[in-house]
Amino acid sequence: MFLSLHALDFATDVLMIGMTAVILFSINPWLALVTLLPLPFIGWMIHVVRDKLRTGFEKIDRVWSDVTNVLADTIPGIRVVKAFAQEKREAQRFRVVNQHNLAVNDRLNKVWSLFTPTVSLLTEIGLLVVWAFGIWLMSRQQITVGVLTAFIAYIGRFYGRLDSMSRIVSVTQKAAAGAKRIFDILDHVSNVPEPTQPVKITALQGRIDMKGLGFRYGNRSVIRGLDLQIQPGEMIGLVGHSGSGKSTLVNLLCRFYDVTDGAIQVDGTDIRRFGVADYRRHIGLVLQEPFLFFGTIAENIAYGKPGATRAEIVNAARAAHAHEFILRLPQGYDSLVGERGQGLSGGERQRISIGAPC
Repeated sequence: MFLSLHALDFATDVLMIGMTAVILFSINPWLALVTLLPLPFIGWMIHVVRDKLRTGFEKIDRVWSDVTNVLADTIPGIRVVKAFAQEKREAQRFRVVNQHNLAVNDRLNKVWSLFTPTVSLLTEIGLLVVWAFGIWLMSRQQITVGVLTAFIAYIGRFYGRLDSMSRIVSVTQKAAAGAKRIFDILDHVSNVPEPTQPVKITALQGRIDMKGLGFRYGNRSVIRGLDLQIQPGEMIGLVGHSGSGKSTLVNLLCRFYDVTDGAIQVDGTDIRRFGVADYRRHIGLVLQEPFLFFGTIAENIAYGKPGATRAEIVNAARAAHAHEFILRLPQGYDSLVGERGQGLSGGERQRISIGAPC
């Protein structure tokens, strides 16, 4: 928004102020100098207000994220909220963060509401000074009424553009605060780095070797010294207590994390040598909690393969034993599943998620 709209307006204001200043000096240099008297005061105010605005907008962004976080928790979990009769509690939680959001915005608005009228006051005072100085010059017959009238007309344009240009301070600081948050994300280093010279994957047979595998969440060790070999086509089950590392092992295999010790090899190659996206294209994953995107059933089944034909989608649904209940829906494979699959039962969501990797 800043680059496409406000930056263009700012450039126009600067150009108009420069051209008008040239005309004013050509009419009468002394009157033009008097016209520029408010500029140092406005520049000083902009310098003082600028940092307060930027830090204020950064706080507003953080507080607004707290507000949306409450909504992102409550709305998808509305069934849990209703099941435990916690509507008043969640409403109060939202009210508290929203009140904090209002307070932070009010503090920034007080700064801005003081700055804008002050700039307008300075320009009006400047106009009165020009009038007084111009009348004094007329009394001494150094300028005519026509010159003063033309000068006042140009001054109105000059101060109008100056006032407009000063208002962009708020926009620039808001853009700067937003850009800082964006670059914080863009500069974030992934904990799963891409290899400098990735190994090209042509086809995978599927032999998995885990050698001396170890992994820690911070200082807490979850997996230690695990050795495991899985042959292509072999089906295994992992059994253990909660927190023993079963899901972590799958996350390491999918390379959502990298191992702390040891290595995972697929067909004899360390998976850290593969390109991340290239490697994951060869993995089919069904999560413990199925997640469906808003769209049709066919689009969700073909999520891992966007170019899949309708025949491939139907075959995948048959393999997941979802074809029969899909045909009973009003639009079949073109039926909308709703937000996060809310239009389907839990078992139906699982079947569709099973069909996606097929």
